[in-house]
Amino acid sequence: MPRRTERRTRAHGLAITCGLWLAGAAACGGPAQAPVGPAQAGSGSAGAPAGSATAAAGSAAPVGPDLCHASVDWREGGFEVVGLPCISRDGAEILFARSDERPRYPDLTVVTVARDDRPTRYVVVMEPHESGELLDATRRPLPELQARLVKANVMLTEVSRRAVPLAAYATTPVGTYAGQGIEIAWTERGRLTISRGGQFVHEGDYSRWLEQLTACSPPSYLERVWGDAGRGVLLVKIAYRGSGGCTALPELHVISWTP
Repeated sequence: MPRRTERRTRAHGLAITCGLWLAGAAACGGPAQAPVGPAQAGSGSAGAPAGSATAAAGSAAPVGPDLCHASVDWREGGFEVVGLPCISRDGAEILFARSDERPRYPDLTVVTVARDDRPTRYVVVMEPHESGELLDATRRPLPELQARLVKANVMLTEVSRRAVPLAAYATTPVGTYAGQGIEIAWTERGRLTISRGGQFVHEGDYSRWLEQLTACSPPSYLERVWGDAGRGVLLVKIAYRGSGGCTALPELHVISWTP
């Protein structure tokens, strides 16, 4: 799905023409915050070794037994996403919504992804170029969009009944993310480390996910992080610092390890 100045195919090889992340979407409800709405600034270029998780590490509530009550709808000119992201109880699938964050070109895709960041199923609700076909003159959904919303909610109902919410992790003063007793550090070139109490839990090079433009390589950072430390899964939103032709739209990816 084209999204950037030089957009590659929609993340993870989905055969979709546009999109990522949720623009014009309302804030999510439910136990975990969904990846929608205005982007929250994150300073994820911290290269310091993880291990400075202090009170912030315990500030995010652990994933509870609550079921994932997920749904999507069109309200007041934008998509409303409730109750996402989530993870299946067996830790095998992560459920979330992705879209571009461009209010003028709303789009939405509901996705389930395996632990290896491979999509297992998805429902395209709207692509950025389809608003003229799926919305009327007052920006209300036409029957085709309503039918797609029903299809997406059927999938959400099926998957979410055996899933629990992912917890939203908090930023720390040193620019890392912390929650559920672990801390996540990210360098602008895509190296991630996870630690617990100063001890490394996982380390990996994820530079393969970063956008490479012809003229430049904008530095990346983590804008949002959700996780389930007990199941060894993170959902990260990788964003970029830059402007003009030297920038790129954010991407969502799943990172897993053996807890």
